[in-house]
Amino acid sequence: IRCGRCGGRFTSVGGDDLACAAARKMGTCDNRRGVPRPLLEDFIFETLKQHLMHPDLVKEFIAEFHAEVNRQNRDHQLTLENKKRDLAEVTRRHSGLIDAIADGLRTPGLKEQLERLEHRKTELAQAIAQAPPTAPQLHPNLAELYRRKVAELQRALEDPSLRNEALTILRSLIDHVVITPADSGFEVDFVGEIANMIKVPGGQDTQILGHYAISVKRVAGARNQ
Repeated sequence: IRCGRCGGRFTSVGGDDLACAAARKMGTCDNRRGVPRPLLEDFIFETLKQHLMHPDLVKEFIAEFHAEVNRQNRDHQLTLENKKRDLAEVTRRHSGLIDAIADGLRTPGLKEQLERLEHRKTELAQAIAQAPPTAPQLHPNLAELYRRKVAELQRALEDPSLRNEALTILRSLIDHVVITPADSGFEVDFVGEIANMIKVPGGQDTQILGHYAISVKRVAGARNQ
């Protein structure tokens, strides 16, 4: 949670209130107004359930995500095919040299050439084996599934045995919250972590989805505020 006036962090200031640490502890900010933690938590859950995953926005996000994934997959597939062709050619040349040596061919630099081909074969084979996996397809009912998960998370926070785990999951869905005092209350800017949000309902493999997280931010972040 950040202060909209100075950019500093909010901290607990007694009871259930949160306020700018720079204002309350160091006196370097004029934003001394506190906000009740329960009120802020309710706002965060409402935002998660009703606004960040609004069906129209989710539909647009999924379209952008899949368009970017398809572009990356085309690039990856082209690169992979080129590497497979290179591997086939290197393997052919390597096998030819081995046959020539078996037939008694001995020329200067033959050993070095064979070692270079063996190194290149290993390099290409590793690159092919480590090619990025295909990205997951996002569920068409992502928004509704997501809302259910957030509701479950909200209930889990009320269970002392589940609260710490629920808080960890909740924090992973939020990049930051900016609170700025206004004439009647506060202005609150909420920035969600979309790449983590879409992992909550779908159960996709974390590593696979994580590979595309930066692209998701780049494609969806600036255009679909």
